[in-house]
Amino acid sequence: MTLRRVDPTARRGIAYRALAAAASSPPATWLSRQRVWSAVVWRIDPLLLRLTRGRLGTGLLLPTALLQTRGARSGLPRSNAVIYFHDGELVTIVASKAGRDGNPAWFHNLCANPDVLLGGVPMRASLVADGAERERLWELADMVFPAFAVYRDRAASAGREIPIVQLRPIASGEAVRPLADRLELAAPAVAALAVRLLGLLPEPIRRRALKSAFERARAAFDRGDIEAVMALFADDVEYVVPPPLGGQTIHGREAALDFWRGVFARFERSSIENLSLEEAAPGRLVRRARLCHEGGPDGESLDYTIRQTTVLEAGRVVRQVNELDTG
Repeated sequence: MTLRRVDPTARRGIAYRALAAAASSPPATWLSRQRVWSAVVWRIDPLLLRLTRGRLGTGLLLPTALLQTRGARSGLPRSNAVIYFHDGELVTIVASKAGRDGNPAWFHNLCANPDVLLGGVPMRASLVADGAERERLWELADMVFPAFAVYRDRAASAGREIPIVQLRPIASGEAVRPLADRLELAAPAVAALAVRLLGLLPEPIRRRALKSAFERARAAFDRGDIEAVMALFADDVEYVVPPPLGGQTIHGREAALDFWRGVFARFERSSIENLSLEEAAPGRLVRRARLCHEGGPDGESLDYTIRQTTVLEAGRVVRQVNELDTG
């Protein structure tokens, strides 16, 4: 399938400009805040887009496509209509939720499961964290849908920064999230139980299983799937960043995820190589790994080795410390 290309800088026709102006008017933006809007319009859009094969939504001329995600907890398919535009080969969408409190459910879904479909096209999602890049994309977004500026101000007054997400088409044959990773994210309690049972096994068997798990985490990291890497992190985990990336202590899984999303946005390529498993006790793991980040601002690159200590309780990661290994 193909997705109609939307150039945000293209000159719009009279009908489009009139529709966009009407959608940005005080009555329309007031209506978008009402429950009836989300209860009716936001539910109708996915149905319309399916019935018309993406040709028509309630936004009429506005560039709208069906975004298909998997539930962050259930793993079940979810569908939502989103306004989009192209930025080179990337597609940009905005988690505005009309400027209301809280991010839309589809944003949480794609953070947990970044492989999505937009207009039937397989894509991989990443959060735009860089301030200058966000400002550039906001300028383009406002050209496509001026109401975004109203939503942005409304969200800011409620203390929320609207996320901007970019989608990269997945090439034919490119690796997608393996079944084991999907199951771990969909049922973390079951996965944590499996980790606890692993701790009861003899150390040689435990080491082989852990090496396999670290190899799966390596593959997830290399494809930028940090949600899969941190699937078993406790909500209140204490995470110490590798020193070359700052060395600060971060509290909470979501904060740790946001940090690494920013790293992936900062560098074009990030990879990790498992070097050795130093300790494999039931509640404590120590490994050495080499990390490489390339294609950063002004050609910046980093190449370093860490000694990573992971502390587990009830099968969940409650603390992880990444120290620079100079040995």
